[in-house]
Amino acid sequence: MGEQNTAPETGAPEQTPEPGTPDTPTDQSTPIQLPDDHPLVKAHQANKDELKRLRDEKKSDIQRVTDDLEAERKRASNLETEVLQLRAALKHHIPLEDLDLLGTGTAEEIESRAQRLANRDANRKKQGNVVPTEGSTTPPKPNDETAFVRQLFGPGA
Repeated sequence: MGEQNTAPETGAPEQTPEPGTPDTPTDQSTPIQLPDDHPLVKAHQANKDELKRLRDEKKSDIQRVTDDLEAERKRASNLETEVLQLRAALKHHIPLEDLDLLGTGTAEEIESRAQRLANRDANRKKQGNVVPTEGSTTPPKPNDETAFVRQLFGPGA
């Protein structure tokens, strides 16, 4: 028997295998379809899940850092307000238990409240008691019965 020549004859059109047949050369642009239970598909899915989990962890780390940053900013703002209140209280001789009366806000707002509070205290000290007879008692007027009893029993009665 003779050898069979499979090479195309000259002048004959070249035949190409249809796509999807085993003789098709693998091209990078067309992916190979594997069954879902193939080990490579399972490994790929596991890698995708792991990547998603890591991204979520990273996102939660970023969120945690953002929350910590917000808390520190709030804490710094509260400390700044407290420093402003203490400075105003010291400047205007306001007692520490009255710091909360100064409130919050800008340095100018706190300073103006401290000035008003200090002026109110100064006015109260200048005026003294509002009722002039407050705290004083007048001795009872002597009457005849009291004089008679003291004469009879002595001055201690």
